Amino acid sequence: MKNIKENLKEMFYHKYDDRTPAEKIIGYCNNCPYCKGCLFKYPKTVRLNTMYEDEKSNYFTGCDAIIDEINKYYDELWDDYYSSRL
Repeated sequence: MKNIKENLKEMFYHKYDDRTPAEKIIGYCNNCPYCKGCLFKYPKTVRLNTMYEDEKSNYFTGCDAIIDEINKYYDELWDDYYSSRL
């Protein structure tokens, strides 16, 4: 189990999370249609299943619901891509 310091670092700091420090503290989520502008959601910044040259484009900050949808979307895209390559 992660310790408190690691949890706080994961929650409030990621170099590709472009929210302000105040938005991070109050858990502001503005990147998804489910909780647009909601407070106390504490969104995460995760690595997407993409390979863009600009490393920042490979990351997304949002709540769990939209991250799951985005991951499913990219999984379908990669499945289509690989099936067309066979």
